[in-house]
Amino acid sequence: MNVLHVVQGGIENGDLDWLKQAMPKTVSTPWVVPKMARVGDSVVIYVQTYGFIATAQVASVPKPRTDRPNRYGARLTAFRLLRPPIDLDAIRRELPEFKWTRYPRSITTPEPSVAARIWKEVQMRLRHPHPVSRATEDVESDIASAEPDLSQVEATTRAALIQARMGQGIFREKLLSYWKASCALSGCRVIAALRASHIKPWRHSSNEERLDPFNGLLLVGTADLLFDAGLISFSDKGQILFGSEIPLSERRILGLRAGVRLRHLHRKHLPYLKWHREHVFVGTA
Repeated sequence: MNVLHVVQGGIENGDLDWLKQAMPKTVSTPWVVPKMARVGDSVVIYVQTYGFIATAQVASVPKPRTDRPNRYGARLTAFRLLRPPIDLDAIRRELPEFKWTRYPRSITTPEPSVAARIWKEVQMRLRHPHPVSRATEDVESDIASAEPDLSQVEATTRAALIQARMGQGIFREKLLSYWKASCALSGCRVIAALRASHIKPWRHSSNEERLDPFNGLLLVGTADLLFDAGLISFSDKGQILFGSEIPLSERRILGLRAGVRLRHLHRKHLPYLKWHREHVFVGTA
């Protein structure tokens, strides 16, 4: 592997749609790259709402940018999409010493030992791409349909809203804080197993509701899937409600018992829970 650089994509040269269009092309328009970059160096492209989304190679000698003081630009080539992207949470877990992930801004050139491990993760994803899931398709569809709302807010808020749809970013951080980094139902503290989900689905929420921590639950994966599908819900006292498609025998298998309830429920959760019961929940058994 040559020297590895991380560069940041934007709407004009690096969001998902742009990269799909760039794949067949020989070279791209200039990107901001480190001054030290050389032709043939490897590149990992970072996009704020996705994480590491593609790889490429430096195709021209960096030259000063006229539009950005003290910045250099070079053309890239040989784009390859990562399917799905590698989110920053995964990189933080695998490479806690890679400090850039805490405040990812623009470009960086990781030290060789870190770069080698990043490249290993990237190559594994390229060799073994995950099939596009229904969940991924739903996220992309929701974001596309919400474009009129998203276009009305500044870039930072837009990014936060999109990250919230993915259960990431400031929305997840707020839920981790409120629920004390544990499952709202079981108390499980395995962070990697916890999902930050909206009570009133993101696609039906206003921008304010999409970032409201009281419109969210932190649940372990199985409970999150059941709640999202409307197979379980919760009363205004937080007690679990079972849908008609989950018989008693299956509840035992799923590790769910009658009487279990949400911890730390706040009155601000109640309008959202009411919406879920009326519009998502499939009914009681």
